[in-house]
Amino acid sequence: MGSKKYTKKRSKTVEWPFGNIKRNLKLTEFNTTGIKRTQTETKLIGISHNLKRIYKEINKNN
Repeated sequence: MGSKKYTKKRSKTVEWPFGNIKRNLKLTEFNTTGIKRTQTETKLIGISHNLKRIYKEINKNN
């Protein structure tokens, strides 16, 4: 895959969630300390991002 194609695809699939979490959810730093706690916090942030997307998809289809 060419570099430009790869970058374009990556920006739509990988970078978007991180940008959304940082900008729209306003989460730019961890509230906890320690590896286990920050890993848990990261997972919770990911779950909240996915639930928000699912909720919007359901409402869009109704």
